[in-house]
Amino acid sequence: MTRCFVAISFAAFAAVAFAAAACGGRGVSASCPTVATALRLPRSPVLQGDIAGDRRPDRVFLAYDRLAPTQCRVLLVVTTGSHALSRQLPSVGPPPIIGTHWKGPPALEALVRLDRMGKLGIGVSVGYGASTAGVSVLRVQRGRLVAVLRPGGSFLGGTFVYGGVVSQLEGVDCTPGSFRQLNAGASDSGRRWQIRSAVFTVRGTHFIPRSRRTWTFVGGFAALQRKFPALGSRPFRGCSAARAGIG
Repeated sequence: MTRCFVAISFAAFAAVAFAAAACGGRGVSASCPTVATALRLPRSPVLQGDIAGDRRPDRVFLAYDRLAPTQCRVLLVVTTGSHALSRQLPSVGPPPIIGTHWKGPPALEALVRLDRMGKLGIGVSVGYGASTAGVSVLRVQRGRLVAVLRPGGSFLGGTFVYGGVVSQLEGVDCTPGSFRQLNAGASDSGRRWQIRSAVFTVRGTHFIPRSRRTWTFVGGFAALQRKFPALGSRPFRGCSAARAGIG
């Protein structure tokens, strides 16, 4: 998928020619939404937090253009006091807006604390499978919205996975500066679970592996969820600065 990143001042919001140069010049259809059009499109609930790192609250939301090509139908937008940033996202499923609710995919999940200094990133669910969903994290780096990736990972493939079924659960746990991918697989009896954990920290635009561990947990499904509440739940509860009300 061709990606288009836009950073313009509010004074240039109405400059449609900029969109054609920035997006069309890279092979993206001129009918892809831009920051200028995003402010007039249906949008997700707005989250507020300091994404740009200037100690002032920014506004973060997704905008949906049902007439745009599928590869750029949704626009992730960050507006600051002086300019705006955006990143185009694909939407190949049903429209993410149903009534007044945004259901995705893609879906804005949360603003997450990337480190203990308070730097924030944006958690976005980028695709849903039969029972799981992939979620990725973006941050502002040198004036652009860029993905924070795991080794060998991809932005649209989902950096982390959450959800699952009763016998096979995935989850994303976190504290400020530390992210953990959890996986739990049940035995035939449903009383023994193999737990796999991979812990990462953030450095720039990368999740750096810190540790991996596999062990056995004995107990039923309810006991498992009490011990590991992130399994099967929406991601980033332990490090969220703001969360979206989805659905």
